[in-house]
Amino acid sequence: MSASHGPDVTLFFPGREFGPCTGGSLSKSHRLSWRRYATAHDMIRNFSHIDAIAREGTPVRLAALATDQEEFLRTIKIARDLGYITPILIGERETICRVAQEVQFDLSSVKIHEERDLQAVANKGIELLFDGEADIAMKGHIPTSFVYRSIIHHEKLIRGRKSISVNTLWDVPGADHLITITDTGVSIAPGYETKKRILAESVFLMRLLGYPAPRVMILSASGTWQDGAGKSGDRSMLKADADRGDFGPCEVLEAASLWELYPSQEFMDISGSDRSLPFLPHVFMVPHLDAGNILSKLDFILDVTRRSLVMTSRGPVIIPSRSDTHQAIVGEVALGVVVARRLRGMSP
Repeated sequence: MSASHGPDVTLFFPGREFGPCTGGSLSKSHRLSWRRYATAHDMIRNFSHIDAIAREGTPVRLAALATDQEEFLRTIKIARDLGYITPILIGERETICRVAQEVQFDLSSVKIHEERDLQAVANKGIELLFDGEADIAMKGHIPTSFVYRSIIHHEKLIRGRKSISVNTLWDVPGADHLITITDTGVSIAPGYETKKRILAESVFLMRLLGYPAPRVMILSASGTWQDGAGKSGDRSMLKADADRGDFGPCEVLEAASLWELYPSQEFMDISGSDRSLPFLPHVFMVPHLDAGNILSKLDFILDVTRRSLVMTSRGPVIIPSRSDTHQAIVGEVALGVVVARRLRGMSP
C-alpha cells in the first residue's frame, strides 16, 4: 500500500473506534483499521535490527523542527549520510546555515523553511507531515509542548485521533523482542476511554514491528489484579475489550506483576550476562504520566536502550529527550524511518 499526497493523504490509525476516520466526508478507502496491517512483517527483535532495516530502501522525507543546534544538525547529517532520510529543515535559516558550517554539513541540496516563532516552527513541520510532504517529523531545539499542541490541532482539523500518546521502546539484553512503555509523555492522568486509545496505539505499533499478537501488562500501584489500574475496574475493562477483539490480536495478561506469571525460581534466575527473558510482555501500560516518565528514563541506570515516538494519523513524530546525544537521536530517527515505511508499504 502506498500513501497518496496532497489533499487525499492516507490516514493511519490503530483500529475500529480508536481510529480517526469514523465519520464525516472521509471516504471508506481512508478508514484503515488494524486488519489492513495484519499481514506479517519481519519481526524486529532489537535496535540493531532496526538500524539495519533503516539503511535499506529509499530514504524517507523528514521534517526537522528547530534543528539550529549542533547536536541536532549533526543528527540530521549522519541520518542523511546513512541513507535514512531526505531532510527538510524548519527554523531560522541564518542560524541553521551557521551551525551547519560548524558540523561540516553541506546544505546546498537541503530545503529550508524560514520560521522564527517556535509555534510557527512546530506548525510548519507538522503541517508538512499532515499534508503528505514529509513522511516523519522530528523535534529539535524546541519545547515539546509546542509540538504536541500542533499535532493535536492538526488531528482535530481532519477529525483524527482524539488523543495522542508517546511510546518508549526498550531494547532489553536477554529479551528476544522489543518492549514498549506507554504513555510516557502526554496524558497526565488518563481515564478509561483515553487508556483504550493509548493501549490500541501501542498494540498497533508493536504489530507494525512484527509482533502479530502482542502481550500486554497493565501496571498499577495495587498488588492484586482486582484492585484495578489507577481507577477501579480499568484494568479488568481493558482486558474485556482486548478479549472482545477491540484492539485486534493481542493478550492483556491477568496479572499485577511478573511474579504472578512465571514460577518464582524462573524469575529469579535472570541475573548475569547469559540471562534469558523471553517471557517479558511486549507492552507495559502505565497508570499515569509520572509513572511512565520515570520508568522510561531508567535507561540511565539500567542496561537497556531507549527510543521513543508519537504516532499520528499521518505518520510518526520523533520526540528526543533533552539529554539525548546525537548518537541516540540517530537511533530514534531509524525507528521512525522503519515505522513510516511499514505504514506506507514502502520497501523494505
